[in-house]
Amino acid sequence: MSTSHTGTQQALQTALAVLRRANLETVAQAQRVFSTPTDAEEAFLDASARLFDINHWGNLGPRHPLRAEFLLHDEEGFPVERMPRPGDHIRMGLPPSYFLPGHALGGPDWVRVESVEAEEQRSRISVRPSPRPASGDDIITHFFTDQSLNHFVVERDGLVLTATVRGDHEYANVDPYMAGGVTRAVRNLAVAVMSWGLGVPRHVGGQDSWRLEPLLGMHKLMWKPFTRNLVGD
Repeated sequence: MSTSHTGTQQALQTALAVLRRANLETVAQAQRVFSTPTDAEEAFLDASARLFDINHWGNLGPRHPLRAEFLLHDEEGFPVERMPRPGDHIRMGLPPSYFLPGHALGGPDWVRVESVEAEEQRSRISVRPSPRPASGDDIITHFFTDQSLNHFVVERDGLVLTATVRGDHEYANVDPYMAGGVTRAVRNLAVAVMSWGLGVPRHVGGQDSWRLEPLLGMHKLMWKPFTRNLVGD
């Protein structure tokens, strides 16, 4: 084996080791300010209705080729058209996958609905990467590990309406055992890097805890328009 090949292999192994430990947080947010409490309340109710209508989330983000598709499923894996409940799953066709060869390699990705909040001035859905529903295995069918938790939030504070998409503890799912094989692990690495894109990492506490403030990447390109459309901007 050549020295250059050995060096490349070692560099790849080092990069994968760093990504397994890297704990990133990402945030996309949009706000609107209204002139009266009535207008703010009506806008909050409309935004909450859009938030809980998961099967039409694709209409809130960018158009092709960056459009994503979302489909709500129940615990048994059957498609449903209703408000999400804890234990449901969301099947996601995400833009980074469009640029990778083959449907099996490119997706879909799955998350499980962990919790749902519908309060007077705050609505939230929290999801976690998961195996395919009713698959009977432990393979995490997502480019992040199941340590990741994503929150989709709409909240009203007086005249201000805010929509936020936040990702906590985003570890790339690059362990071949957990990802379902080497090919899938490599795919997950590519999609995770495309999702993070270029950004400004900021240390937020803990040896491997960083918050990424995206400047260019699928996270910003997809979720920033999503939050704007949630608040009706």
